[in-house]
Amino acid sequence: MFHPVLSSVAKENGRYRLQAVQVQILPTATPTLITVDTDGQRLTRMTHETGWWVTKPNQSLTALIPKRTARLLVEIAHQITEETIVSLTLTNPTWIFRFPNGEVRTQNLSGAFPDYTKIIPPDGRPTLTCSRSSLISALRRMETISDPLSHPITIQVNQSEILLSTVNAHIGEAHEPVEATVQTDSMILGFNGKLLLEGLGTIEAEHINWSMASPAAPCVIKTPHQTILTGHMSLCRSGCHSLLWYPPTDRIQE
Repeated sequence: MFHPVLSSVAKENGRYRLQAVQVQILPTATPTLITVDTDGQRLTRMTHETGWWVTKPNQSLTALIPKRTARLLVEIAHQITEETIVSLTLTNPTWIFRFPNGEVRTQNLSGAFPDYTKIIPPDGRPTLTCSRSSLISALRRMETISDPLSHPITIQVNQSEILLSTVNAHIGEAHEPVEATVQTDSMILGFNGKLLLEGLGTIEAEHINWSMASPAAPCVIKTPHQTILTGHMSLCRSGCHSLLWYPPTDRIQE
């Protein structure tokens, strides 16, 4: 629940509200948990349906969980099995996560989380589909050559593949194709390769679907079983794109 969004948490010197994970619980038949995080430049959101209600709330509940608490919960989750029952008690301002051998208590941070909903485009048909592992392998090779400060990677979308490229004035350049199923016109996209790798690393599915209305519009990358949206700053003039890309003018504000 928390692991996929931690890659987008702001650094320690960031605004404190961006150093937290927003958790929203919807009163659906099966409890729906939505975790969101952003550092102002990239955004990750995950929707997860799980468990059952002991006492069902009348309305949705939202809290800001400190980053350190989220990381602790991830560490505990790695030490228990999928069959382990974890209970969550919601009080104001304390949320209590109970495990078989202990519990974690956390207080909600005060303040409002940035309004990220305006930059998320409506669902659209997949523009292209590619292998996550192949894309990650190619990006890692690009990263060995790309500029260590900005990590610029361009992706040219062609008829049956995407072509990754990077140029370093001191080392040289690299180009590598990745097979893809493309349902759009040719275009060139720009990425920060390091941030894109971090986002892709939180996804478990082998195939990922990209959708975008145009080269300058936000882009969403989803998997068949996960709703994970991640945004990064693009580095090319054709626009800003990512697992969820948004242009500099649409940067998330508090």
